[in-house]
Amino acid sequence: MNTPWIGQAVTSQSKSNLALSFFCLPREQKWAMTVFYAFCRVIDDIADSTELSLLEKKEGIVFWKKEIERIYVSVPSSPLGKELREVVLKWKLPQEILQDIILGVEMDITKSRYKTFEELSLYCYRVAGAVGLISIEIFGCRHSCSKEYALALGTAFQLTNILRDVSKDSSYGRIYFPLDELDEHGISEQELLTQKWSPKIREFFRFQYLRAKHYFAKSSKLIHPSDRPKLLAAEIMSSVYRAILEKIRTKQFNVFHHSIRLTKLQKLVSILRVLGKNFWGPKNPTAFVPPKKIVILGGGFAGLSAAFELNSRGHDVVVLEAKSMLGGRAGSFKVPQVGETIDTGQHVMMGCYDHTLELVEKLGIGSKLFWIDPIKIVFLSHNGSSVLSAGQLPAPFHLLVGLLNYKSLSVADWIKAFSFLFSIFIADKPFEKETADQWLKRKHQSSSLIRSLWEPLCIAALNLPLNESSALLFYRVVRKTLLGKRKDLSLILCRIGLGELFTKECERLLKMCGSRILFKSSVCSLEFENNYLKAVKTTDGKTYSADCFISALPWHTLGSLLPEESLLKKKCQSIKQSPILSLYFWVDRPLTNEPILGFLDSPVQWLFSRNLFMDSSILSFPLYSYVAVISAPPKDILAMSSKEIEKMVWREVNQLIPGSKEARFCQSFLFKAMGATPKFDPESLKHRSSPTTSWNNFFLAGDWTDTGLPATIEGAILSGKTAAQYADAFPLIAQSPPLLVEEKAT
Repeated sequence: MNTPWIGQAVTSQSKSNLALSFFCLPREQKWAMTVFYAFCRVIDDIADSTELSLLEKKEGIVFWKKEIERIYVSVPSSPLGKELREVVLKWKLPQEILQDIILGVEMDITKSRYKTFEELSLYCYRVAGAVGLISIEIFGCRHSCSKEYALALGTAFQLTNILRDVSKDSSYGRIYFPLDELDEHGISEQELLTQKWSPKIREFFRFQYLRAKHYFAKSSKLIHPSDRPKLLAAEIMSSVYRAILEKIRTKQFNVFHHSIRLTKLQKLVSILRVLGKNFWGPKNPTAFVPPKKIVILGGGFAGLSAAFELNSRGHDVVVLEAKSMLGGRAGSFKVPQVGETIDTGQHVMMGCYDHTLELVEKLGIGSKLFWIDPIKIVFLSHNGSSVLSAGQLPAPFHLLVGLLNYKSLSVADWIKAFSFLFSIFIADKPFEKETADQWLKRKHQSSSLIRSLWEPLCIAALNLPLNESSALLFYRVVRKTLLGKRKDLSLILCRIGLGELFTKECERLLKMCGSRILFKSSVCSLEFENNYLKAVKTTDGKTYSADCFISALPWHTLGSLLPEESLLKKKCQSIKQSPILSLYFWVDRPLTNEPILGFLDSPVQWLFSRNLFMDSSILSFPLYSYVAVISAPPKDILAMSSKEIEKMVWREVNQLIPGSKEARFCQSFLFKAMGATPKFDPESLKHRSSPTTSWNNFFLAGDWTDTGLPATIEGAILSGKTAAQYADAFPLIAQSPPLLVEEKAT
């Protein structure tokens, strides 16, 4: 073995993150990687040179193509070529992969645009994936998954490089982002080349970051236990590159105006993290859970949450959605009469929706939300108005201020309310079979407290009156909303159609990472075999097989697909539903300056002033848009016609807002959501299902599953995330099946 003078000199001068990891390699492997990396560095410098002409660059590439050929058939002419020949012969490195690396560098000279990610993927393979394939040969990896690992990690590395080096590449006139994706975000080539920073650039870079994270996660799952010790250097490289990617995120993706370089300390932390995990972390020599093919039934919020979580963990996902749009029960559509987008019921989120807000932050869609922070709700009754408004003080004093200023409560009510809240604080739980009404009365809550505080909270959170609601579930609601942090009590409304809150971004990300959402794919049957779900069939005659399945279908839809003898089917059939009526109406003048009004002692519980929080682009000016909400309406109201409900609502509005009598009622639209939420009374609460089923590879998501929360957006998001975590941990028993098998439609 010759001393690699040339290779060592080139590698030492590069100060590369890749070369940083060679210290942990045995002597011979370190020598080989040093020489190989020097080869990569030399040909890369040809393409990036500012001194060589285009002709000289092409001549340099031709020289190295022939030099690689000479390594295999004769004697190389360059000192570095001679050193590389020793490495090639010792580790039996394939010539075509070395030539692929040169072809990748040649693309830097001859190609400066990529129309699609498919085109870019070829470039990523040549300049990074092929480097990984050579590296694992030198490392001595033998398992077939290590090749997939090298390709996934190479893609992650190169996507990180592309995002980090936008400014540098722009100076060469190169754009490495797919042009069709730039076009989808409304970004011109000139905006990148001139480094014109804007919110749409930030969001575009965010999705490039999320795609890189997907490939990092996929690579981690492809490390087979038998090859793990040999991949220590590769994992150190991975840790450093992940740190670079996260630094881009901490700079709000503004790579135009921030230098994205790790300090020596940050690099050291990344290295020590891997070394610590390698030497002191948990060791399970048989643990191997590679990326899976997973089918999700249903594209509502629970299904999208599961898809996002699985994508971030490196899996391949197919979402089957029966409709032509995503969102499920939280959908939106346009009313033709006024041309305005409305929701399938007005939803209110809260600051305690931790999982929902985490997803909002990751997708960068915070601008779609309207916050009422601190909480402020004006309650109207025939006795006048009263404002429930929390102060700016930290918890729990914000609640103290809010209740003390709430005129509907007396001093005696305040004392009883705080005594009740203290009992919840010390975890004095209600009885399992108790209704919320029974629990409150047992806790000596007055009728005025129940009327003006607990009943509105219960009907809003559980879509049931106190005398029907589960006390245990209401206990969790009170504890999470009133006894949490100050921001937990904030109210959050959607500024756009609720169906568009997550859908566009989730669909875009899944597509970018190679997953799919298939619309008008209604599941008609499930095929079970030996405690496993083997396949699902759709009404268009297609059969989908996968490693795992997640149902994010409503309980009644899933129940209709399950075997008759199934315990889960019986549970689904035992869950009743609770309706919500939403009357959208339009008038010629504003009725209130408050985004939300609560109605006490009225069949209408809430009135939302959409003009005060919705984006103006979806409103029908010059009309003023409102929605009156009737949660869990009694049978007599359900039996009313749309016109009768319209008259009833307008009568209530006129009585509680006297100034509204001067307004002209222009148009209305009644949306009846008969299955708006599951009905969780004390009896049906026990029918909520866990994420797991009696079929090992079949998991459940949906706000009706046992999340410990009411059937809310937060419950749906949490359920999807939880089901995804179970599917992620599920061990494969065989090689992944093909994801889709076509059949003739019947």
